Amino acid sequence: MANNDNSFGAPFEFQDFIHTTPQTNVAELDVVTSVKEKSAGSSNAFEDAGPAGGETGKDSPETAGGSFWTFDYYKKFFDVNTKQVSDRIVYSMVPRSGQNYLETYIRPKADLYGPFWISVTLVFTIAVSRNMVSYLQFVDDKDHHWKYQFHTVSYAATAIFLYAWLLPLIVWACMWWQGGQSRLSVLDILCIYGYSLAIFIPTSILWIIQIGWVQWTLLLVAVGLSGTVLLSSIWPAAQDASRTIAVPLAVVVLGLHVVMAACFMIFFFNATSSDFSPTSPPLSTTVHEAISSTAASKI
Repeated sequence: MANNDNSFGAPFEFQDFIHTTPQTNVAELDVVTSVKEKSAGSSNAFEDAGPAGGETGKDSPETAGGSFWTFDYYKKFFDVNTKQVSDRIVYSMVPRSGQNYLETYIRPKADLYGPFWISVTLVFTIAVSRNMVSYLQFVDDKDHHWKYQFHTVSYAATAIFLYAWLLPLIVWACMWWQGGQSRLSVLDILCIYGYSLAIFIPTSILWIIQIGWVQWTLLLVAVGLSGTVLLSSIWPAAQDASRTIAVPLAVVVLGLHVVMAACFMIFFFNATSSDFSPTSPPLSTTVHEAISSTAASKI
């Protein structure tokens, strides 16, 4: 019996040794792998959570913006993509019933990129178109020496930037003064006014057509479309600020929009403007008259 026990004992011990050792190793491997995965997951979760639980480790635009006097502070005002800018340009010319332009397309991320480049583009579009009109007026006049009118750029730039950047501040200040904290931020209203000028870029090119009724029709269409979007965006905030100034403010906003467009057309594109006609006689006539008057005085 002892021999039988020994004969069964050895295989049993060998069998036990074979099966227990790999299982122990597998268990240790699983434990180590699990611990490593948990450690990595905890590390990644900590990195993603950041210092203020639930927020990413990257700084928000406000915290990463830097000081007011640095360029980094203004980066967030120009952080827009092509689709956002194109939508804001298109729908600043196309009023949509039931939709507020400010709430639908501007907020919560108003920008200054579009307003700035729209203003600059409009300045040069008006200057080039105005000089084109002037050139076409006297292209057949051999006695008139045409030259490029560089002062048009400064005139257009002054008018456009005063309208698009100073007037919004005045409108916002009026609403803030009447109703405390206005629903419109300074950035909101600058953005609305800047995009409202987009329609005048193609309009100023079409104003080269020197037909009175065509020019006035273009003016009314441009003012009607952009003015509707502009007024519908400002009206709710004006009502919240003070119902007593809502209507007068709306009249002023729309009235100045019309005046601005009319000034552009009349001053820069009116074919009968005295600025387009020669203000002095030809040089040869002037010299001849001067010589004649000198000779007469000597006699």
